[in-house]
Amino acid sequence: ALSTSYALTAFFASLSMLAALWALHPRSAGEARAISALALAGVGLALASSGHAATADPQWLMRPAVFIHATAIAFWVGALAPLAALFAGKDPAAASALRRFSAAIPYVLAALLAAGIGLAIAQVGHVGALISTAYGRVLLAKLALVALLLLVAAFNRWRLTEGALSGNKGAARKLARSTVAEIALAAAILACVALGRFTPPPRA
Repeated sequence: ALSTSYALTAFFASLSMLAALWALHPRSAGEARAISALALAGVGLALASSGHAATADPQWLMRPAVFIHATAIAFWVGALAPLAALFAGKDPAAASALRRFSAAIPYVLAALLAAGIGLAIAQVGHVGALISTAYGRVLLAKLALVALLLLVAAFNRWRLTEGALSGNKGAARKLARSTVAEIALAAAILACVALGRFTPPPRA
């Protein structure tokens, strides 16, 4: 097992989980942010160390693309449950957390989509493979779910976020429920990603 690329994935994933646990009990806010960032980077390193995308050519492009894609997903999806919990529990910290998330997420999504498009082009090769191969069909299912998730996220941002930040209790409740819907869609997307592990990409 140690002679395979998956050993590196397991190593970085373990470090990432340990860093995440450490970040729950920091000595200062600065330490919490630094260790949380390290945990996020560990997610990207773990997924960039093995798998279809990480072993595709050109390596100088594919591995960084996987790292960016995975880290961006971890940031976005990882923030949803805490945000939903803060608003559902009427926590005073909810507004400031949402404000920070709203300021950062456009840049995170831009990086996620750019890296995802590059990976898809490298893996699929040509448009016909989206229909003629199992990998392509799984990718289409994933993309349909991603499009739906982006619609829900856009609704949250443009229709509910401003009201929630201004103290509108109705908007805050709706935002909490809508965030739960985002979590469900994200779980379905990750299920498609897991299914993709069993379907060789057309470029292979």
